[in-house]
Amino acid sequence: MRQRHEVEFGPFRLEPARRLLTKAGHPVPIGDRALDILLVLAAHAPAVVTPRVLLEQAWPGVFVEKSNLRVQIATLRKALGDGKDGNRYISTVTGRGYCIVAALSRLNADDTEERCPCEESEVGGEADNTGQAAPSASAVTNLSLHQAEIIGRERELAELQEWLGRRSLITLVGPGGIGKTRLAAELGWRVLADFPGGVWLVDLAPLADRAAVARATADALGVAVTNADAIVETIVAALGKARRLLIFDNCEHLIDAAATLIRTLLNRSPGVSVLATSQRDLRLAAEQIYSLTPLEVPPPGTVEIGGFSAADLFVARARAADRLFELHETNGADIGEICRHLDGLPLALEMAAARLRMFGVEGLRRGLGDRLKILKGAVDGDARHASLYTVMEWSHGLLTCFDQRVFRRLAAFPGSFSLDAAVAVAGEEGAESWDIVEALGRLIDRSLVTLERHDPPRYRLLETLRLYAGERLRTSGETEEAAERHSRHFIEVFGKAELSWEEVPDADWIAPYQPELPNLRAALDWALAEPERRQIAVALAASGSLLLHALFLIAEGRKYLDLIVPLIDRDTPRATAAHLLRHASAFCLTARDPKGLVHAERAASLYRKLDDRQNLATALSYIGGYRMNQGRLAEARTIILEAQLLLAGSFLKKRQLVILIILGSVATYMNNPAEGRRYFTQAIDLAHALKSFRESTCLSNLGLSEYALGNTERAIELTREAAGGPDRPLDSGP
Repeated sequence: MRQRHEVEFGPFRLEPARRLLTKAGHPVPIGDRALDILLVLAAHAPAVVTPRVLLEQAWPGVFVEKSNLRVQIATLRKALGDGKDGNRYISTVTGRGYCIVAALSRLNADDTEERCPCEESEVGGEADNTGQAAPSASAVTNLSLHQAEIIGRERELAELQEWLGRRSLITLVGPGGIGKTRLAAELGWRVLADFPGGVWLVDLAPLADRAAVARATADALGVAVTNADAIVETIVAALGKARRLLIFDNCEHLIDAAATLIRTLLNRSPGVSVLATSQRDLRLAAEQIYSLTPLEVPPPGTVEIGGFSAADLFVARARAADRLFELHETNGADIGEICRHLDGLPLALEMAAARLRMFGVEGLRRGLGDRLKILKGAVDGDARHASLYTVMEWSHGLLTCFDQRVFRRLAAFPGSFSLDAAVAVAGEEGAESWDIVEALGRLIDRSLVTLERHDPPRYRLLETLRLYAGERLRTSGETEEAAERHSRHFIEVFGKAELSWEEVPDADWIAPYQPELPNLRAALDWALAEPERRQIAVALAASGSLLLHALFLIAEGRKYLDLIVPLIDRDTPRATAAHLLRHASAFCLTARDPKGLVHAERAASLYRKLDDRQNLATALSYIGGYRMNQGRLAEARTIILEAQLLLAGSFLKKRQLVILIILGSVATYMNNPAEGRRYFTQAIDLAHALKSFRESTCLSNLGLSEYALGNTERAIELTREAAGGPDRPLDSGP
């Protein structure tokens, strides 16, 4: 579209037919290409014109580098004296293009003046008989033209479109790189017909001064401002009553100024609706928050990844970058892993897909540990998105020093964490726990920490954010301190967990502690990395092994304990050493590894010295189990009965259950199925009362006893009942 009417702006007159620009009646020397660009901008004014449109219309049929466009824009500004004496004619809208911001007057063929849409109370159009401006097809939006197809957001677009019909202010909230801007722009195009006054995007990302927010809004709307002290009044007057949607993009760094202006516009311009994008909410009474979540990623092990939105986006962008790329059964699992490691963040997925030709799927998957460095490529020229690292830097730079410190220390958690854990690890000497809680709340508000809706709630850093926080933690020199706080906190957590084990049904005990498994693994790995941390490793394994055993991670538990048991030395407290040895013995007994007998005997010796009768009983029950496996049945029975006597009358019912199971097994091996039936019957009643996973084991063993006694039908009935319960090792037990 080229300008056909003559136009005037400031002291200039543009005559397309004569290809002439004059100033106060005198020709302005300007090159042909710069003049062509001015004609295109004038034809679209006040809308933003994308570089692609300028290149297509100013250089029709010719391939031209974007750098030539920037040169010609500079030439045009110089010819107009743009920026001198406070005069502004052409504005650069970062990431979108260029537009004329001066007040334009169009002259028709008979020299009668038509006001440019930017001077109407309605941005675009002529006034109707109600005093409001009618919409003009040439100026209903400054949104950039559709770029690549948006993938995986149909549900969100439908919900937001419905919300816009009922709400005046919606804030789209999410972390950097999650696609807020792209979603807002797509939504703007979809609802364009619903807003006669148009859809106008105000990009706050390039701004550093809160005072510039109103100026940027006036520029986006094409509102001419003559009084710098009355910008807001001028905007309100220009908006009128027609329905408009204003999209305030990237509000997070100027949140107070943006909120103040938005509140004023909503209060004084009844036709205005606002869609804001930000990493945190505006905290306005009229605000409806829409939290944007990552795209759906394929679960681990998934080969058929089609239909998962994160994978669909990655594949689409990969095909756009490399026409030879194909998704097939040999690379599906790797692509799924890439999507999971990138947290389903659209920006990260697009950057990764763009690097696929260089690294290949396997190389890209292996290189994700360095994703902050290798994932680069500005999206639509936005400098904030030059790399994944710059996206993180932008968000981090908005935090206070205290919140930055809390954020980086949260990198110590490999997965989710509780509020108590956050306070313990992110705090410091003299800091109030409530200060950490408040900081965590602010990080959640800024989308840097994800809230997982459990009861009680848990929190997590997305993996990419955790990598960045970890880098910040290393730079600050606080890595070791945070890791030690983390390990010592979980020594206490699992110590308390062991105390509650006997009183809580197995499933109810596992539920709150299973999410801590990644924390246990990370703490053990850190403690084992250096010899001087040996006592932390011993204490952690002594308290945390119960969780591994309750989850039946037998091989993993044995691997850790084989490394940690040798670390016991004279500095290790006796009780800690005995607990560790007792757990090591339990893992070996479950695996029928005879070397665990030594651990049980050492534990029993230490418990005798400590006069700890209850834990001695547990150690003796394990010794009895080993003797049974060795075929020394009478000796086993004597030892187990001693253990039973030590626990008589105690509240340690789960340990008594283990003893009953072993006694029943010994009786069975000694060809005394009647005695075995008696013990297993008691065990079933106790297991049922405790809601223990071992109930199925007891039923199965009772079935064997009944079969030995000739009660075949009863044996079959019990075996079928046992088959319907959890499958648990015969001799497992803490």
